[in-house]
Amino acid sequence: EEPDLIISDIMMPQWDGYQVYEELQKHQKTSKIPFIFLSARSNLCDIRKGMNMGAEDYIPKPFDERDLIVAVEKRLEKKDLQLKNRTEPSQIIRQDQLEHLKNFFRTYGEQLEAEKDEEIFLEGRTASSIYLLEYGLIKTFELDEWGK
Repeated sequence: EEPDLIISDIMMPQWDGYQVYEELQKHQKTSKIPFIFLSARSNLCDIRKGMNMGAEDYIPKPFDERDLIVAVEKRLEKKDLQLKNRTEPSQIIRQDQLEHLKNFFRTYGEQLEAEKDEEIFLEGRTASSIYLLEYGLIKTFELDEWGK
């Protein structure tokens, strides 16, 4: 399961927290998970290193429980807001725009059906049309200098 948030110490037996964070950043699925360092290493250099790597927060030990709760709540709110803004409106807008474009083509365009292996457009010709493929597959290829 993908966690909503990760809280990691820096000093751990096999990997340190910095290594954990770097490994998570390499993968698209885990790179967007909010990450908070929680560590006894509280000098300014350690805090700056964690923040410069891209972690959302760095909470030094000893810490106040309320500070940790507020940090977690804020990071989860921010993640929810980013996900909401990224998926809902843009998907609705794109779907509406696509439907509008399809209706435009159906109303003002010329509808043609192509047979299998029929050439629709050849490289080097001047484009005079826009093609909207509603179903099926199109094979694209590029000719080399010998016409292959």
